[in-house]
Amino acid sequence: ATPRRPGASPLVHLHNEILRFCDVIAPARSETRMRREVMDELRQAVARVWPEAEVHIYGSELTGLCLPSSDLDMTVLGVQDKSTRPLHTLAGELRQSGLVSYLQVIDQAKVPIIKLVHERGMVAADMSFGQPDGLKTGWLVREHLEAMPPLRPLLLLLKYFLMQRELNETYPSGGVGSFLLQLMAISFMQQRRHEEKVLGIAPNDNLGVSLAPPLQSGGGRVG
Repeated sequence: ATPRRPGASPLVHLHNEILRFCDVIAPARSETRMRREVMDELRQAVARVWPEAEVHIYGSELTGLCLPSSDLDMTVLGVQDKSTRPLHTLAGELRQSGLVSYLQVIDQAKVPIIKLVHERGMVAADMSFGQPDGLKTGWLVREHLEAMPPLRPLLLLLKYFLMQRELNETYPSGGVGSFLLQLMAISFMQQRRHEEKVLGIAPNDNLGVSLAPPLQSGGGRVG
């Protein structure tokens, strides 16, 4: 999505404001560098215990849809033990190394994870074992982002909108998680492209025009 020359339509002004908003919330270089350093240190911690394992990033860091408050989502592949023991083993390594200021092992969830906060930069991360599906869905979302440029700023704005209202977590608030929001936005954009093609009209990538229908369908009419 690119800025439009301001005109009489308030939707053009809204389009440009959305793009400016996305620029404002984009991670600074120092923040990006800090997040990458944290990822490297967590990878090194895994390698000390399982030298042959692979650590992959997924979620918003992979799709490029991270907000300033977004956690890192990481999964460890190549560890043969499918029980929850590797979670506790890695948790012990992280505690002993002094890398974390907070750590919790959640081993009773559908997808057991370690929730942690890195001691430097206070970067939060969720780490799991043997979860390749997150990588597949992340690359799928990236393909759609490349095919539909308006999708990225629309998703960033909607994510921030939900986060402000504490409606961005499915548990315990019953809100809309990131992947569900991405599927909803992709479906909306695909339906809109189909309708434009059937009607024989040029695609309208105005973000102001794109914003209202997802809000109306997801939470009742705006206003």
